[in-house]
Amino acid sequence: AWHSEGLLGTDVIYLMVAEQWLRKRRDLGVLWAERPWHSAHFQAVSADYWNGLGIEPTPGLLDAIGIASWAAQASANLARSPQLADNPRWIENNVLAPLSAFSSPGA
Repeated sequence: AWHSEGLLGTDVIYLMVAEQWLRKRRDLGVLWAERPWHSAHFQAVSADYWNGLGIEPTPGLLDAIGIASWAAQASANLARSPQLADNPRWIENNVLAPLSAFSSPGA
């Protein structure tokens, strides 16, 4: 999921979401909607990353990076598999659920 022109931190957030996806076997969008970057686990495992960059990972910054990471992944999935746009379940779980969650600040 890393991209040379990507936003700092999206790789770390994607790694967290992908790890949860492998462990929990739930739709990626649903996992993103839960904002796992606010968890104590994420804060612990990513502390050195942020310190190394000299960045304070505030909740607002993490939301911006997490939402950007979700948008990039959803867009890449649709570009790779355009038929997903015709799948109501995929749209609900990977587009609508995250959008709904992200429209509620701090939810």
